[in-house]
Amino acid sequence: MIGAKNTRGWFLGACGAWLMLGALSGCSVAPPDNVPRARYGSPSLKVWCESGDSASCVELGQRHERGEFTEQTAVRWYALGCRDNHAAACNSMGWILWQGEHDTPVDEGSAALAFERGCDGGSLVACVNLGIMIEQEILGSPPDMTRALVLHQKACDGGVPVGCHNVGVLIAEGRGATADPATARGLF
Repeated sequence: MIGAKNTRGWFLGACGAWLMLGALSGCSVAPPDNVPRARYGSPSLKVWCESGDSASCVELGQRHERGEFTEQTAVRWYALGCRDNHAAACNSMGWILWQGEHDTPVDEGSAALAFERGCDGGSLVACVNLGIMIEQEILGSPPDMTRALVLHQKACDGGVPVGCHNVGVLIAEGRGATADPATARGLF
């Protein structure tokens, strides 16, 4: 899900574009007195997460990934946030399942489902991740390049540069659309 311990990143092969921004910063929701919940520490976050506050679940997952505490796995907290339709939680959960991070077994099918839920919920990075899984035949079926193109285009339209890059590659190579080098050049 490169760099510092709390930053997740990866390179898209020869593309050299970085992806996987992880859960968006500032996801914590403030309690009624407008003091960030994260300030209260993990015991309160756990209670809020388990009672359905998906932003608290995301915060718990991020803290676990930073090594602040280890009694639960990050994927558990992201799963609870995803259950409550927090798009960034779904994306982070999908990444951990896809890559097998934090002693979590690789589960590409569940990762794809998490990315799809995240994409449907508004995480444009989840759209890119799902598009890549589809392109690379990771899901065990022939690639649906048209669907991959649609997912990357959604991310591109939302301002995610790697989504535009991936659309350009697909169009340049005529995968998912008619080859059009001129249009592709404008997307790089």
